[in-house]
This record gives sequence, structure tokens and C-alpha cells, in this order.
Amino acid sequence: MKINFIGMIQSFDLTAANVYDIRMVEELTEADKGLLLADRAYLSQPLKQQLLEHQELSVPTKYGEPTQLSPERLRFRKRIRRLVETAGNQLINNLHVKKVWARNLWHLTNRICRKILAHSFCVLLCLKEGIKPLSFSKLITV
Repeated sequence: MKINFIGMIQSFDLTAANVYDIRMVEELTEADKGLLLADRAYLSQPLKQQLLEHQELSVPTKYGEPTQLSPERLRFRKRIRRLVETAGNQLINNLHVKKVWARNLWHLTNRICRKILAHSFCVLLCLKEGIKPLSFSKLITV
């Protein structure tokens, strides 16, 4: 899954469970230039070498590791990491994307696309209401 700077899902790839995440990076990032932030699953030296031709790969971690980055750049990367984790958790916990009721690939793909569309719609509603883009719980008033 690839998100933008506000947490809206830009693209995603659906693969079999036995396909390692790193195999999908090239397809997801082929049009991107500049900085690519990823999670720890992408800590691979061959992948870093491949991506350095077009962009920079950075893997922010939860825990403070020694780094050459300025404090501002570290805060920015941690904020982006939280966006990625929040968007993923919303898909899993709020939209139940992990529950698979589909009987075939077409229905599974359709179901996941609907979940991502619902997520994007909620982000737009949050922006319209003037609240943070991933604050879905604030959309519900009692």
C-alpha cells in the first residue's frame, strides 16, 4: 500500500500470501522520485542499491537508532511512519479488510477496492469537516 502525505491511499497491490513484500516495491514505486519511506520489511541491501538509482529509501524505526539526520527530518519521518501505521490499522480494525468472505479472486479484489474507497471517502469527509484526515472517530457524533 502506498499513501500520500495526509494518509490517503494512493495505490496498492494485491498478491498471494506467499509473495514477499519486497517483490512489489518496484511496481508500486516505478513513477516515484525522491524519498521513499518504508517499514522494516524493506531493510534489504539489494533493494536499497536498486532504489538508489532513482530515489532514496529510508526505513524509519520505532526506536531511536543512531542516525545522521537532523531532529526535524527525524520528526518528519516518524510522523510519516505513524500515518502509514494508522492507515493500515484503520483498514484492518475499522474496515475489517483482513476478513475474507470472497469465494474467488474477482470478489476479493472488489471487496478490497471498496474498503480502500471507503477509507478515501472518510479522509475526504475529515478534510471537509476541518479535522485531521485520519481522525475517523471524530466524524461520528453522538
